[in-house]
Amino acid sequence: QRERFFAQLVVYALFLSLYVYIVTDIRPVHQTFGVHSTIFDQTSAEEFPDANFDKRFSDVATIGEFWEYTEQVLFPALYSSEYFNGDPKGFDGRFTNTIAGYNTLIMPIRLRSVRVHNSSCDNARAFTKTCWGRYSEDNAFREPFGAEYGNSYLTNLVPWSGYEGFGENYGTEGYVVDIPLQEIGQPATWEAQLKALKRGKWVDESTRAVSIHAGFYNANLDLHTYVRWTVDISPSGRFQPWTNMWSLRLNPYTRDSDRIRLVAEGIFIVLLLGYLAVEILEMRKLRWGYFLELPNWIDMVNYALYIGVITVWVNFVLSYVVESKGYAAKFSSRGAEYDEEFAQIAGTFRASTQLAAFNIVWAVVKVFKYLQLFPSVMLLWEALANSMVEIVPFFMVIVMSIVAFTFAAHWTFGHYVLEFHSFTRSFFMLVRTVVAQNSLPYDLMREASPTMAVVFTLLWTVVILLIIVNMFVGIITDSHDFVMAQHQYEQTRMLHRIGNSANVDFFRATFNRGIGALTRTKEKMGSTVSSTPTIIFKDNPKRKANKEDPTIFDPENRVELKKVHKVMRGVDTKDAEAVRKMMVHQEVDRLTAADLANTVFANEPAKAHEFLDSIIGMQIVQDSIRSIEARELHEQHRVSELASTVDRLVRETEAVTEALSNAPQLDTEAGVEEYLELQGVLTLQNTGPKA
Repeated sequence: QRERFFAQLVVYALFLSLYVYIVTDIRPVHQTFGVHSTIFDQTSAEEFPDANFDKRFSDVATIGEFWEYTEQVLFPALYSSEYFNGDPKGFDGRFTNTIAGYNTLIMPIRLRSVRVHNSSCDNARAFTKTCWGRYSEDNAFREPFGAEYGNSYLTNLVPWSGYEGFGENYGTEGYVVDIPLQEIGQPATWEAQLKALKRGKWVDESTRAVSIHAGFYNANLDLHTYVRWTVDISPSGRFQPWTNMWSLRLNPYTRDSDRIRLVAEGIFIVLLLGYLAVEILEMRKLRWGYFLELPNWIDMVNYALYIGVITVWVNFVLSYVVESKGYAAKFSSRGAEYDEEFAQIAGTFRASTQLAAFNIVWAVVKVFKYLQLFPSVMLLWEALANSMVEIVPFFMVIVMSIVAFTFAAHWTFGHYVLEFHSFTRSFFMLVRTVVAQNSLPYDLMREASPTMAVVFTLLWTVVILLIIVNMFVGIITDSHDFVMAQHQYEQTRMLHRIGNSANVDFFRATFNRGIGALTRTKEKMGSTVSSTPTIIFKDNPKRKANKEDPTIFDPENRVELKKVHKVMRGVDTKDAEAVRKMMVHQEVDRLTAADLANTVFANEPAKAHEFLDSIIGMQIVQDSIRSIEARELHEQHRVSELASTVDRLVRETEAVTEALSNAPQLDTEAGVEEYLELQGVLTLQNTGPKA
């Protein structure tokens, strides 16, 4: 079985390496981070020039501050046309509308907002006639306004959602204003347009969200980047600024390294088809029994994710990458109009990479299955599998306990503490305190509710961190102890049965087989090498083998080992664990053909009988059987001797007991006289005082 695991591990390692290489080459994370960080630093993280404190985009809290950010920070950075010394940017305007040196705007900037109509809240007793509720399709305001500064209401836009816990799903509609790129040698128009937007109250009390969309292209890295600056405005008046960035390559098959990746993609797909064929054959073989095994479900999810990743990528290539579509050329130069498809393309690429990232977790879990060829990993795997019987219900207890504390934290501190303002955020905040050992925001909790902060912290620490977590560790520990005890028992039985061969691990056996192959080579070259088989199990009454004892894996036994391998080819080693459990857990002394037919021979008794006949007929097995029988006879002889000794001791004990029962009692004067008479001594009555 371990040889099978090793072969599968080698193939799967190649398969997984190809997957990692393909995904990494398609999405160069290091280069993407460089682009994102520079754009973020010079826009979102840039300080307001006129502020009297360290004020950035994340500090925007009013409509006035939003316009201050756009006029003084964002647009001056995006629409730059001069170097730091005042000279116009050269290379025929190549660096006009460029940020961070090389990231050039490829289309106008789009401002987008959504509004709700007046009296859209549910409060019928409002002390004023106007109120603005949460955004929804029913509450959306769609009336035209602001045509003088380019405002229009559009549909079929890219889907847009707010920040988790603060924003809503804003759908595919909204008001948009496009600000053209600055032409070479022409005066800037963005300042006048922003002032018109500000003057016309394009953002007012009815606005529930406003966003700024931009597309960049970095020619040095051949990397396209979509950026969105968003401000969610809740009915409570809270502003939530945040930034989104998605990068992609619209020319993924133009470099020499891309062609190498294309070959890797072909090999990867062939291997994936091979894995799918194996799973389908196994499914047909086991039928409904296939779905009763947890590892099969892991495989199905893993392969489904692989198929999903490939499907999304093929759709992306056919829809946007092929030259006939013209998207690569279109978005690698400046355009006169904003194109919503750029954001859609970036979103599709982002979805494929996120799916690929999620799939790698499942893929790595499968590696542990093949690593069972290492005894230590096998014990770990068995300990985890054995503990699942108790972990699954206990995990439900943990989740329910955390959910209960989540409601308590959300209700008690959510009105004041950001980490508890929503149920989802409260839940993951508490989970982080368990998994990552993050501390609770105790100071803020004390400000919200001094008494409840103390009570909550004590209960959370005692119930979750001290009791439940330690119980979880205890379950794992008990399972590990149980598996170790079973392993020791198994090792004892194996040593008793097959001697030192039980101590040979996979790598030592493989090494010895290599030595055997070298020996055969020497024999073919004319060297004289002994090939006499050695006795596998020496007669050892102590039931344990010495390290010097020979094994079936020794080079001298290569002929017999080859016979064993030939016979083992018909065995389905995937179910070898069932045989081990019968021998260890059920303490079966002999395995029958029926036992093997129900496990490793897929209900085929004829093959099981043939296998047993072939194994038992081998000379090396016969020698081992004779050695075992000789040892058992020797042990039976020793048992007989011990039984005779015990019988003799029983008879002697009975005689002593009978003698003691007939002896006179020495605790009376009459008994003492009787004893002395028996010894030939005068009684006390016939002696003088001196006597």
